[in-house]
Amino acid sequence: MIDLRGKRILFTGRLRSFRRLQAQQLATILGAKPVNRIDKNLDILVVGIISKPYDQLL
Repeated sequence: MIDLRGKRILFTGRLRSFRRLQAQQLATILGAKPVNRIDKNLDILVVGIISKPYDQLL
């Protein structure tokens, strides 16, 4: 298991097993700090299912 204590984590896309809030709560219980945007201090990026290609999001 990965040690999440003190890690900044961001969840994006649709997750298969959890709702995003549930994933954030679990990460918090495991000691991580969920964040809402990418920045230079981000440690872990969890990418779920992206429904549109990147160029259609712009």
